[in-house]
Amino acid sequence: CCSTSTSEPSCCWPVSAMVLSSLQPRAPVASTARRDASVATCLRVVRPVSIVSLPQAQPAHIAQAAAGIIVPRHCLRHAAVAENMSGSAFSQLGQPAGKGLGFYTGEDGYMYCDNLRVDDIRQQVPESPFYLYSQDRITANFTAYKQALEGLDSIIGYAVKANNNFKIMQHLCKLGSGAVLVSGNELRLAVKAGFDPTRTILNGNGKLPSELELAVKHGVLVNVDSEFDFQNIAAAAKKVGKPVKVLLRINPDVDPQVHPYISTGLASSKFGIRNSHLQVSLTRH
Repeated sequence: CCSTSTSEPSCCWPVSAMVLSSLQPRAPVASTARRDASVATCLRVVRPVSIVSLPQAQPAHIAQAAAGIIVPRHCLRHAAVAENMSGSAFSQLGQPAGKGLGFYTGEDGYMYCDNLRVDDIRQQVPESPFYLYSQDRITANFTAYKQALEGLDSIIGYAVKANNNFKIMQHLCKLGSGAVLVSGNELRLAVKAGFDPTRTILNGNGKLPSELELAVKHGVLVNVDSEFDFQNIAAAAKKVGKPVKVLLRINPDVDPQVHPYISTGLASSKFGIRNSHLQVSLTRH
């Protein structure tokens, strides 16, 4: 499909061209939770689940350049896709013309999306610029995650903030994906696309009370991002009159030695509850 907006495609071909994404399987990020802790009458801490957020789609040349990066086996507890990478995001940039997967350059020198030349598609689109995605690519990449996590109690969550194209969301929903949300509007969009709300996760350190109340009503897993966030979640659950399942984001105060703007695990970071404050927060609530 091609689109002149990020909401609805303006035209479609009978080829499965829908979503471009170079998603690299990565280690599941476990949201730590106390399994049997009682957190007030309206809060229930659920047992840990492995949550994988699908990274943002990238331009074709960047996505394909990243395709050669292979995550070590030990990063996944079940590396089911280590043997055959032909259908995953690890495919090479150059593929046989009209027979490749995703975005690639054929031996004839033309850029392709699946089995169609991008230039042929461009000539049929009435407006420019437009968005072009490979459905086969996103399917293959999602399948790689699914196979790698087989046997684990896990949720593969598509980060809606990366690309909220409704057709992409519907396709991922059909594949069995969950959704990672950062706002009430994203929750509404996910529900409209068909996602099971109980397999969605609401993140963010600035959740509004109205967004929390909406999440509680739909049975969404809510990530506790701070001590005051904990208080707001408890208040929302009490107001709605329903228990809410929560995950705890722990701040381990670890310096990853990367750019300071993406160092979110330090004690000075606004993300997560520090280990030293965790027990106090659980006892208080």
